Amino acid sequence: MTKPIKTLLTFVLASVLTSCATLKGVDLTAIKIGMSKTEVQAALKKKPDNIVAAKHYTDPETIIEVVQYTGAGQTRTYYLYFVNDKLDKWHEVGPNEGRPII
Repeated sequence: MTKPIKTLLTFVLASVLTSCATLKGVDLTAIKIGMSKTEVQAALKKKPDNIVAAKHYTDPETIIEVVQYTGAGQTRTYYLYFVNDKLDKWHEVGPNEGRPII
């Protein structure tokens, strides 16, 4: 096989393998209530897709942040709720569900 063809095949194979890795689902069994945002990102092996809501309350001092993770093939979306940087709850987003109200 000629060198240009080998190089092209190597590139195509690497591209296919890389793109398949991005289709990996979000493994919610790897997270637990009380984990920090950093711990959740490490457990899920990815950063959130989006911050969908955030609110700062002053009495008592509380910060709520809702982040979005999308699963395999972008067919499932999950909202993860953090209160003062600790995971409080999560759920799969329903088909007619809008942004969370906090």
